[in-house]
Amino acid sequence: MICGFCGISLNGAIGFLCLAERMSKRDWAQCFSSLLDTMTMRTENLWYRLNKDDPVFILKRNYSNIRHRCYNLNDINYKSYGGRGITMCVEWLNSRESFISWSLGAGFNSGLDIYRIDNDGPYSPDNCVWLTPQEHNIIHNPA
Repeated sequence: MICGFCGISLNGAIGFLCLAERMSKRDWAQCFSSLLDTMTMRTENLWYRLNKDDPVFILKRNYSNIRHRCYNLNDINYKSYGGRGITMCVEWLNSRESFISWSLGAGFNSGLDIYRIDNDGPYSPDNCVWLTPQEHNIIHNPA
Protein backbone atom coordinates (compact mmCIF):
# COMPACT_ATOMS: atom_id res chain seq x y z
CA MET A 1 0.00 0.00 0.00
CA ILE A 2 1.31 3.49 -0.80
CA CYS A 3 0.88 6.38 1.62
CA GLY A 4 -1.05 9.24 0.03
CA PHE A 5 0.78 11.77 2.18
CA CYS A 6 4.46 10.86 1.78
CA GLY A 7 4.39 8.36 -1.11
CA ILE A 8 6.25 5.66 0.79
CA SER A 9 5.26 2.07 0.07
CA LEU A 10 3.98 0.52 3.27
CA ASN A 11 4.30 -3.23 3.60
CA GLY A 12 1.97 -4.04 6.45
CA ALA A 13 1.69 -2.60 9.94
CA ILE A 14 5.28 -3.45 10.91
CA GLY A 15 6.71 -1.40 8.07
CA PHE A 16 4.39 1.45 8.98
CA LEU A 17 5.37 1.39 12.64
CA CYS A 18 9.06 1.44 11.68
CA LEU A 19 8.42 4.73 9.86
CA ALA A 20 7.29 6.30 13.13
CA GLU A 21 10.87 6.24 14.36
CA ARG A 22 12.06 8.26 11.35
CA MET A 23 9.27 10.86 11.14
CA SER A 24 8.04 13.70 13.26
CA LYS A 25 4.82 12.98 15.17
CA ARG A 26 2.94 15.43 12.95
CA ASP A 27 4.12 13.81 9.70
CA TRP A 28 3.49 10.34 11.09
CA ALA A 29 -0.05 11.37 12.09
CA GLN A 30 -0.70 12.69 8.58
CA CYS A 31 0.67 9.49 7.04
CA PHE A 32 -1.49 7.43 9.38
CA SER A 33 -4.55 9.48 8.47
CA SER A 34 -3.79 9.07 4.76
CA LEU A 35 -3.33 5.33 5.24
CA LEU A 36 -6.71 5.07 6.99
CA ASP A 37 -8.35 7.04 4.16
CA THR A 38 -6.82 4.65 1.62
CA MET A 39 -7.99 1.62 3.58
CA THR A 40 -11.49 3.10 3.90
CA MET A 41 -11.69 3.75 0.14
CA ARG A 42 -10.54 0.21 -0.59
CA THR A 43 -13.14 -1.19 1.83
CA GLU A 44 -15.89 0.94 0.26
CA ASN A 45 -14.83 -0.15 -3.25
CA LEU A 46 -14.87 -3.79 -2.18
CA TRP A 47 -18.27 -3.32 -0.55
CA TYR A 48 -19.56 -1.79 -3.79
CA ARG A 49 -18.17 -4.62 -5.93
CA LEU A 50 -19.70 -7.25 -3.67
CA ASN A 51 -23.13 -5.58 -3.49
CA LYS A 52 -23.54 -3.73 -6.80
CA ASP A 53 -26.19 -6.18 -8.06
CA ASP A 54 -28.17 -6.29 -4.80
CA PRO A 55 -31.50 -4.44 -5.33
CA VAL A 56 -31.53 -2.96 -1.82
CA PHE A 57 -27.95 -1.69 -2.23
CA ILE A 58 -28.89 -0.07 -5.57
CA LEU A 59 -32.01 1.51 -4.02
CA LYS A 60 -30.00 2.92 -1.11
CA ARG A 61 -27.68 4.56 -3.62
CA ASN A 62 -30.64 5.89 -5.66
CA TYR A 63 -32.23 7.26 -2.50
CA SER A 64 -29.03 9.03 -1.53
CA ASN A 65 -28.65 10.49 -5.04
CA ILE A 66 -32.23 11.82 -5.03
CA ARG A 67 -31.79 13.45 -1.61
CA HIS A 68 -28.50 15.04 -2.66
CA ARG A 69 -29.79 16.52 -5.91
CA CYS A 70 -32.89 17.88 -4.16
CA TYR A 71 -31.36 19.21 -0.93
CA ASN A 72 -27.57 19.52 -1.17
CA LEU A 73 -26.65 22.96 -2.51
CA ASN A 74 -23.20 21.62 -3.45
CA ASP A 75 -24.51 18.74 -5.57
CA ILE A 76 -23.70 19.19 -9.25
CA ASN A 77 -27.36 18.51 -10.15
CA TYR A 78 -28.94 20.70 -7.45
CA LYS A 79 -29.69 23.52 -9.91
CA SER A 80 -31.84 21.19 -12.03
CA TYR A 81 -33.69 19.64 -9.09
CA GLY A 82 -33.69 21.34 -5.68
CA GLY A 83 -32.97 24.66 -7.37
CA ARG A 84 -36.21 24.26 -9.37
CA GLY A 85 -38.19 23.31 -6.26
CA ILE A 86 -38.12 19.54 -6.81
CA THR A 87 -38.44 17.82 -3.43
CA MET A 88 -38.90 14.39 -1.93
CA CYS A 89 -42.15 13.59 -0.13
CA VAL A 90 -41.97 13.69 3.67
CA GLU A 91 -42.63 9.95 3.94
CA TRP A 92 -39.53 9.13 1.88
CA LEU A 93 -37.45 11.99 3.25
CA ASN A 94 -37.93 10.66 6.78
CA SER A 95 -37.58 6.97 5.92
CA ARG A 96 -35.21 5.41 3.42
CA GLU A 97 -36.91 2.08 4.21
CA SER A 98 -40.24 3.51 3.05
CA PHE A 99 -38.67 4.46 -0.30
CA ILE A 100 -37.10 1.00 -0.64
CA SER A 101 -40.36 -0.75 0.25
CA TRP A 102 -42.33 1.32 -2.28
CA SER A 103 -39.69 0.73 -4.96
CA LEU A 104 -39.65 -3.04 -4.53
CA GLY A 105 -43.46 -3.09 -4.63
CA ALA A 106 -43.53 -0.82 -7.69
CA GLY A 107 -41.50 -3.24 -9.81
CA PHE A 108 -37.96 -1.99 -9.35
CA ASN A 109 -35.12 -4.03 -10.84
CA SER A 110 -31.53 -3.15 -11.64
CA GLY A 111 -32.23 -2.13 -15.25
CA LEU A 112 -34.70 0.60 -14.32
CA ASP A 113 -34.39 4.27 -13.39
CA ILE A 114 -36.83 6.36 -11.37
CA TYR A 115 -38.78 9.01 -13.27
CA ARG A 116 -41.25 11.64 -12.11
CA ILE A 117 -44.54 11.58 -14.03
CA ASP A 118 -44.96 15.33 -13.50
CA ASN A 119 -41.48 16.64 -14.27
CA ASP A 120 -42.11 19.63 -11.98
CA GLY A 121 -43.54 17.49 -9.17
CA PRO A 122 -41.88 15.84 -6.19
CA TYR A 123 -40.34 12.43 -5.78
CA SER A 124 -43.33 10.65 -4.22
CA PRO A 125 -45.22 7.36 -4.62
CA ASP A 126 -47.99 8.95 -6.67
CA ASN A 127 -45.59 10.84 -8.98
CA CYS A 128 -42.83 8.28 -9.59
CA VAL A 129 -42.44 5.20 -11.73
CA TRP A 130 -39.55 2.84 -12.53
CA LEU A 131 -38.85 2.69 -16.28
CA THR A 132 -36.10 1.69 -18.66
CA PRO A 133 -34.44 4.66 -20.37
CA GLN A 134 -36.08 3.50 -23.63
CA GLU A 135 -39.57 3.52 -22.06
CA HIS A 136 -38.92 6.99 -20.69
CA ASN A 137 -37.90 8.27 -24.13
CA ILE A 138 -41.04 6.81 -25.73
CA ILE A 139 -43.29 8.48 -23.14
CA HIS A 140 -41.56 11.88 -23.20
CA ASN A 141 -40.73 11.99 -26.91
CA PRO A 142 -43.73 10.53 -28.76
CA ALA A 143 -43.29 10.16 -32.51
